[in-house]
Amino acid sequence: MSERKIRNYGRTDYIIGNTVRKTNPKRPEPYLRSRQSQARPNKSLAMNGVSVAFFAAVTVFILALFVGYLNVQAQITETKANIKELKSDISTVKSQNDAMKYSINALVGSENIYKVATTKLGMRQAKENQIAIYKSTDSGYTVQYGEIPSK
Repeated sequence: MSERKIRNYGRTDYIIGNTVRKTNPKRPEPYLRSRQSQARPNKSLAMNGVSVAFFAAVTVFILALFVGYLNVQAQITETKANIKELKSDISTVKSQNDAMKYSINALVGSENIYKVATTKLGMRQAKENQIAIYKSTDSGYTVQYGEIPSK
């Protein structure tokens, strides 16, 4: 086997020759040291009482925020339902107001007023000799100090 070149592919070295690639039997020294350091437990990752208390406090805080968020969502849903109910009430009242306005306008019409005045109240239409024409000299308003004279 003739060795031409040694290439470094990631962690291992390969010897390239005229045969199948083979790994280099010699491992570099840093590789052995890194494997040994991984076997020992790392004391910096161990949790002490302060860090446990901190994580517990953060967890309780996040849980309280979550419960508050759910409460706000429930209030929003309830408010939306109330708004829908109030909108339907408004449309009902508007339709009732329109019906009442129509019936009032029907009662206030001049034909209805004449009919009520002549039938229920006993009034009669004025005759020509009962009508007095009054001419005003002032274009503003008129103040009446006494009775209007009859003919």
